[in-house]
Amino acid sequence: MEVLTKKKGKHLKKDEMENQEPLHGFFRDDGTPINPELVPKPSLCILCRKDNSPSEEILCLLTRAEHKGSAEFVCDAFEPINKKL
Repeated sequence: MEVLTKKKGKHLKKDEMENQEPLHGFFRDDGTPINPELVPKPSLCILCRKDNSPSEEILCLLTRAEHKGSAEFVCDAFEPINKKL
């Protein structure tokens, strides 16, 4: 039986998959790994109530990674610390 999976743009057979190191961490849609230490934190995040919240950490990281290199950062989950913002 030939079971295929995609890894880094190529398909692997089942016996090849068994010899592969397990994947862990965060990845872009194309399979590229995301290093959380290299994703900058925009100033909007510092003004957000959810900044440094363990329950929001993954969502915030993925949102920042998606906008990395963009001229404009938009976060639909943003909640200001100060309601006057």
